[in-house]
Amino acid sequence: MQVPFFRPQLGEQEIDEVVATLRSGWLTSGARVKRFEREFAEAVGAPHAVALNSCTAALHLAVEALGLKPGQGVLLPTMTFAATAEVVRYLGAVPILVDCDPISLNMNLDDAARKLSADYADYTETGSRKQKAEGRRQKAEGRKQRAEGRGQKAEGGGRTADGGGKEAGAAEVVGIMPVHVGGMMMDVAAVKEFATKHSLWVVEDAAHAFPAAWKNCELRIADCGLAAQGAKGDGQGAKGDEQGAKVEGERAKGMGGQQRQGIGARKSAISNQQSAISNPVWQRCGEGTADVSCFSFYANKTITTGEGGMAATGDADLAARMRLMSLHGLSQDAWERYSGGSSWDYRIVAPGFKYNLTDIAAAIGIHQLARAEEMRQEREGVARSYLEALADCEQIELPPKGASVIHAWHLFAIKLRLERLTISRDQFIEELKKAGVGCSVHWRPLHLHPYYQETFGWRPEDFPVATKVWERLISLPIFPGMISEEIEYVAEMMRGICEAHRR
Repeated sequence: MQVPFFRPQLGEQEIDEVVATLRSGWLTSGARVKRFEREFAEAVGAPHAVALNSCTAALHLAVEALGLKPGQGVLLPTMTFAATAEVVRYLGAVPILVDCDPISLNMNLDDAARKLSADYADYTETGSRKQKAEGRRQKAEGRKQRAEGRGQKAEGGGRTADGGGKEAGAAEVVGIMPVHVGGMMMDVAAVKEFATKHSLWVVEDAAHAFPAAWKNCELRIADCGLAAQGAKGDGQGAKGDEQGAKVEGERAKGMGGQQRQGIGARKSAISNQQSAISNPVWQRCGEGTADVSCFSFYANKTITTGEGGMAATGDADLAARMRLMSLHGLSQDAWERYSGGSSWDYRIVAPGFKYNLTDIAAAIGIHQLARAEEMRQEREGVARSYLEALADCEQIELPPKGASVIHAWHLFAIKLRLERLTISRDQFIEELKKAGVGCSVHWRPLHLHPYYQETFGWRPEDFPVATKVWERLISLPIFPGMISEEIEYVAEMMRGICEAHRR
């Protein structure tokens, strides 16, 4: 039997909608993109959603809209895909890598605090590893004094050691980018608390986390607000459709140049959110969980448009800036110019990018979105079957289910107990491939890639958990439509390889 790592589940509705789009005469961003944005905003409980051609584009536009500048620092996990860090480098800023939790693989906030300490100040600057080694030796004598000095300034809001900052010459840390690995959300309240303490904005890499939620014990339903108001808002958000787009367009006209700097300078929107101890509520990923939440619709994601992404936010100004910059920085897009509702003319407000989603892609997304929870439940069923079938396999550590989360189950990542096996992870994968089972690894941590080693001098010992755990990781097939025979076959092959190579 051959079991692929992933198989997209596309139905006749997606096919019919694509055909209708092709016959409509309008293929690029238009009415279907507007509909997709509106319905996605409703699905996650966000007032605004901007459809884009990738999650990478969403992340890039998010940090750009927040005013990230060259030389500034952003905390992000080493256990992530290339996109999370590369968008920071696009703007000449510094990705400050953070170790992971050994169980969930999500960002470890305790290590994030350590990375803001004096001991890591020289890692937030670019330069050769040799230069950094010399710098570390020269700085060793003064670190204690610097830490003491920063501790005294902590209350001054300058992102100091106790408040999360650096000395002159190192990066000013302005943001944090958590990733919900595999679709299991990390503690959003803890991220919020950390961001508030260190005066950081939050951009959420939610590429794996739709649909997903977590039980927020600090928010009352009324305070969550976005669920009740969100996409049902006042017409300025995604539900406003063409009218809302025009409102955002008017905002965008005033957001060129230095005016947008005020967006990044303000305190984090989620940091200002009022909270109270009350009945716990389920808070969806994207429902006020970050300043901007970025989702992926790549071919193997929980819903797909082939290639695509979405940026969701509660901030109208951020939404307007991202929409503006997604299409060359033009004051109005082609749909507005040619649909009969606006002038043919436009103005270039800022040097933007070409990140818009097409109506062809949105035609797929509209119907994928309608079945998103149904498909999530199918993936959850696959995960449950794996957990039962492999529960007594002592060579495997199974992924956590998460008691206070609704898991998207984009990935089912097991960890090998290599001390109980006579083969390595890579050899184990080769055995699975020979048996016809597709699999992958998520991920080789960023600090083990040449670019981040050579540019920033990160060492394996700076990330002891990720350095060790990634050598044990294997992602097994999990997708909606996976039949019981396929699930049973994968589990049987896993058990067989473990038995054949047990120590």
